[in-house]
Amino acid sequence: MYATRPRKDLVILGALLGVLAPANYLAVAVLGMVPGAILVFWTLLFWGAAVLFVVGSSLERGRGRTA
Repeated sequence: MYATRPRKDLVILGALLGVLAPANYLAVAVLGMVPGAILVFWTLLFWGAAVLFVVGSSLERGRGRTA
């Protein structure tokens, strides 16, 4: 069902998320509460959209395979 090789888009998403998560905390510490919180909000919004896109595209690929 699953490929033995990791999917490139998931690896890239995971790597970027691993880099950006500490950067968000650093931004809150450096910029202050309000600008840092706004930056964190937009980053989380972006990652939510990216994850939904990846999950949706993989679901569509799976549906295309079974049909």
